[in-house]
Amino acid sequence: MRVMLVVFPLRAHFYDIVPLAWALRSAGHEVDVVSQFGMTDDDVADLIRSAGLPATALGERADLAPLVAARRAGLTPELGPDALAVDETAAADDPAGWKWNRHCMATQFAMTYPVEGLPAGHRPYVDHLVDHARAFRPDLVVWDTLCFPAAIAAREVGAAHARFLWGRDHVGWVRAQSLREQRQEAVRGTPPQADPLTAWLEPLLERYGHTYEEEFLLGQWSIDLTPTPMALPVDHPRVPVRRLPYNGAAALPAWLREAPERPRVCLSLGVTARLRQRGGGTDGEVAVTDLLTELGDLDADIVATLTAEQLARAGSLPDNVRPVDYVPLDLLLPTCSAIIHHGGAGTYAAAAAHRVPQLIVPVPRWDEPALARYVADRGAGLALGAADLTPGSVRRSLTRLLEDSSFREGAAALHEELLSLPSPRETVPVLEALTARHRAGIRLRREGVRISA
Repeated sequence: MRVMLVVFPLRAHFYDIVPLAWALRSAGHEVDVVSQFGMTDDDVADLIRSAGLPATALGERADLAPLVAARRAGLTPELGPDALAVDETAAADDPAGWKWNRHCMATQFAMTYPVEGLPAGHRPYVDHLVDHARAFRPDLVVWDTLCFPAAIAAREVGAAHARFLWGRDHVGWVRAQSLREQRQEAVRGTPPQADPLTAWLEPLLERYGHTYEEEFLLGQWSIDLTPTPMALPVDHPRVPVRRLPYNGAAALPAWLREAPERPRVCLSLGVTARLRQRGGGTDGEVAVTDLLTELGDLDADIVATLTAEQLARAGSLPDNVRPVDYVPLDLLLPTCSAIIHHGGAGTYAAAAAHRVPQLIVPVPRWDEPALARYVADRGAGLALGAADLTPGSVRRSLTRLLEDSSFREGAAALHEELLSLPSPRETVPVLEALTARHRAGIRLRREGVRISA
């Protein structure tokens, strides 16, 4: 097969899909990893190549400010505050998080893939994707759940296509709730409103002569890294796959070649997150210096993965703290007895893969609070909410993780649960079969054969 993997241009999103890309290549398939140039990182192609994968950076550098202004002026389709409304009683699992995820979803439509309101001389990203798909001719397109135009590119070349879910399917869940509310309005006799998602996608679809179908938003099926017990109840074909840790390429530091003399703890703030505390610090950020000072007399080796800016602000650090700019967690965690982190799915998976108890201080961006609950409910760690977060509470929770052996047992059970999911290598034959079924369906339709559901 020829497989086009369309990834959102953020490091954490790319890292999640690397094991699947390797599995496809190892099985003999031709893989092309595509991302958007200039949206977040100009070095997106270098990032992809650093993982030993072919890279294609598409699109143009665009100043998003004019797009924001155009959106506010009504020059692009708008999702108002009530569009995609969801009954909060239906969101009991995450009563506030769905609003944030709906906002993320709407922002991608409004600012990343607009047709109207583009600066003069610019083409929408969908045009670049379609042009590349026509040149590469993929059999299968796998696209990040935030890369909606990839579905249009797949349809243009007749390729099978699937969403790649690096987290829970909030897009599918919000869509299902929106449709449910529309049906209830119809029963109540409320005058029908325009479907906001249909209206939103129509300009892109009409550009290529298509009308809205659910697969333009949800894919023909989804490749899902979410642990099955944590998945949202979305009625859509799902191919579960085990999340394998990949954190980038790096040389093994000399100090990691020797076993630590006392328990080692990793403090990781993630690629895109920071520990936060309600009402504390500048812009709500917990001062890293205060946290490390609190842990200074703990009988543990604290490895703090800090940015250069944080290191500069930290000043003098306790003797038991080893500050490092970056060490891939897959190299560091085998030597650790615990990890403190922000709740990112990649960090969670790396810790689960190496049976490391986790202290999670969730920074809400997508799945972080749900992941924190998931780990805590399985006895594999502890979760600290924003209201309870202080340097002292972190110390007390970390001490529990290090002293109570039940957390190590819980981490081992979480590891076994992770192993119960198919590996990327085991998933490749499933993708081959689904792609072959799609090609067969196209051939039968061309021959005029009716295909029953």
